[in-house]
Amino acid sequence: MLTGESASVDKAAGAALGAALAARTPGLPRQSVLLAAQLGVVLGLRARPLTGKNPFLLLAVLASALLAVAALYVPFLSAVLETEPLGRAAIGIAAACAPVGFLAARLVRTAFRRTGPGGTAGASGLP
Repeated sequence: MLTGESASVDKAAGAALGAALAARTPGLPRQSVLLAAQLGVVLGLRARPLTGKNPFLLLAVLASALLAVAALYVPFLSAVLETEPLGRAAIGIAAACAPVGFLAARLVRTAFRRTGPGGTAGASGLP
């Protein structure tokens, strides 16, 4: 059984997987949906998301997104990786899953935050 931060990560990752499973319809970009949702989860699990406190996290997320786009649209990479470019609808679906992953992570993080005796997050709570 997972507790604390591990449980939050597990539940948020489950939300990302759920988004990918929702895209099971033939022709929808399951891997792209899963990647976008997971990148949203990464940002959503931060104590203070989208701040300059850890600029390398934002750079890593941006680099991951750019590499995923390159794998789809750079001819050499798409040939080696056997990927196909996404259509406009598929790009929209994949892009819409990043905020879903972010919001799921924020909700899970808030729901499973432990509070101390004074009603504030204690030492055992999530950062």
